[in-house]
Amino acid sequence: MPQFTFGRAMVIIWKAKVFNKLQDELFTSFKFVLAKERMKEKADSMMEDFDQLTPALLLSKFVQAIADLSINEIKVHMMGSTKFVPDEPYAKLHELIVFETKEYYQQIDTDVKEKLEADMELVKKIALPVTIKRAEEHAVALMKQFVKKEIEKAIKQHV
Repeated sequence: MPQFTFGRAMVIIWKAKVFNKLQDELFTSFKFVLAKERMKEKADSMMEDFDQLTPALLLSKFVQAIADLSINEIKVHMMGSTKFVPDEPYAKLHELIVFETKEYYQQIDTDVKEKLEADMELVKKIALPVTIKRAEEHAVALMKQFVKKEIEKAIKQHV
């Protein structure tokens, strides 16, 4: 049976009494800010100085706070790995980021390469490596579809 420190016990109580009641509202707000950040016209806005209070910084700090709530003394060593298996509440946030990323990528129809690069920069700034890896898988799949369509279009033009 794992031993708990007093601090860890307080975090567990706080999650049960406070965080779990606000979780859906927080994740909905996160989803809204993520969508707003993706809607920016200029890709270079993703590269803003992180010293300023930007949406990307807010998203990053939120993800880190949720990740902190989701780890224990054993899992903390795996956080930087793409093989990390997150617990709640980060597991829910991980799935939200992956789902929203896939949805966003399916809507991209112009400037595919530029939009994918800009969005992957954003995802890399805000998420843990395990989430980045899943988002990259969706980016690669979209890029393959895009290249296939471009090849088919080029073949039709030359036939």
